[in-house]
Amino acid sequence: MSLASPLHRGGKSIVWATAIVDRAGTVHDHDAGFVRMIQREWSDWPGTRLPEPLRDLTARKAGNRWRFLGQQIAAEFSPVHDLFLIAARPRMANDALSERERKVAQHYASGASYKEIAAMLHLSPATVRSHLRNVFQKLGVTNKARLAAMLW
Repeated sequence: MSLASPLHRGGKSIVWATAIVDRAGTVHDHDAGFVRMIQREWSDWPGTRLPEPLRDLTARKAGNRWRFLGQQIAAEFSPVHDLFLIAARPRMANDALSERERKVAQHYASGASYKEIAAMLHLSPATVRSHLRNVFQKLGVTNKARLAAMLW
């Protein structure tokens, strides 16, 4: 049975490649696409132990969930008892946004005004404008419709 599950965003289907690893970074189980996904970032990865940057995360991190953003992939780590579920996907343009920028952009793309967003997020309208200016620049978009298409 495959652990991969499609995620549908903005009419696109994104497949997450998943694996179960221990704190030492040893891969215990993975779906068919996991090795190929990790090899996007580390082309010579043999598939038995996580690459060092990911292995370091499993050794040091504790708590709920956390993310790794590489040049080619994004991965989410979820602790499950003394193991970790890793879900990886190709990196997307909106991965460059901060959490605050993402929230502002989502509200704006769904039709909220600067003032409405400011009230919802307890910001000034000038801060909302500043966040949106950064979002448009980071994503390379020039209008609200294109912004909405890129968000997930």
